[in-house]
Amino acid sequence: MTKQTFLDELRMALSGKLGSSQIESHARYYEEYINAEIRRGKTEEEVLRELGNPRLIARSIIDAENGNADYEEPDEQGYVHRKKINIPGWLIVLLLVLTVVAVLGIVVAVVWWLAPIILVIWLIVFLIKNIDKRQ
Repeated sequence: MTKQTFLDELRMALSGKLGSSQIESHARYYEEYINAEIRRGKTEEEVLRELGNPRLIARSIIDAENGNADYEEPDEQGYVHRKKINIPGWLIVLLLVLTVVAVLGIVVAVVWWLAPIILVIWLIVFLIKNIDKRQ
């Protein structure tokens, strides 16, 4: 793929989703980026390989412009298949309640386990203080 092919594919993928000025702004950005990387010593092929598929870049741009950045996964051809993760509110509440119950259960178990030890230590301290008062 050449720089021009990359930019053409990017424009085509953005076409109809963004305004023409936005499309040209993004295309200009990537053209300038590619040119800057070439000036730094990379080949055009290396830069384009690092950038990846222009359709995936276009999808990211569209989502960013629309404030709709969902989880995306490109297939072998670079097409993006959107995967929305919708968690129902009742499930969130259930998970929250279960988390609180689990934390309280752990606290109670630790206190239950430490209670005899704390009781013995308190008894020793109590006896030592009372023995000191009698002498």
